[in-house]
Amino acid sequence: MKKEIPLKNAYRLITSGPLVLVSSSYKGKDNVLAIAWTMPYDFDPPKIALEIGEGHLSYEYILKSKEAVINIPVKNMLKKAVGCGSISGKKADKFGLLNLTKEKAKTVKAPLIKECAAHLEGKLIESKLAKEHGIFILKITRALADTKAFNDRWLIHNKEGKIIHHMGGDYFYTPDKLIKQERKI
Repeated sequence: MKKEIPLKNAYRLITSGPLVLVSSSYKGKDNVLAIAWTMPYDFDPPKIALEIGEGHLSYEYILKSKEAVINIPVKNMLKKAVGCGSISGKKADKFGLLNLTKEKAKTVKAPLIKECAAHLEGKLIESKLAKEHGIFILKITRALADTKAFNDRWLIHNKEGKIIHHMGGDYFYTPDKLIKQERKI
């Protein structure tokens, strides 16, 4: 039996992308924001789309600096990741408050977050304002992944690689099993 659900929860039926920590930098100041609305936009060259509300400090930093880093946290970072999405960067230094370690990126000024399992450095190539939300398209300029969390095909391969998915509100999940299904019929 199927049940009608409230429309305000409809997006939860298709939420499947990972929770990411987007770090940005502008005029020597760094910020980090947790977002769950990302998607691959192209693969050659790789591009990623991010949705960020215009009230966030990261929105301003990415628009002005034209770059950012997508940091991919895993299960053991859930509390810190939630903190990145709950604390305003306009009022506090989230890196210091949450004990996040900055590492120098190679192709952008925004920092990597050492505790994350993977990083995508990117340059802003397009931005659109859709009502109060910005859609940012980043061309990925460098990608790094921890081999303890990802295998040689860059797929999650063990408990260290349990990326976090935000299902809305206070609900999160991590994948328990990677299943390979050949695309042959």
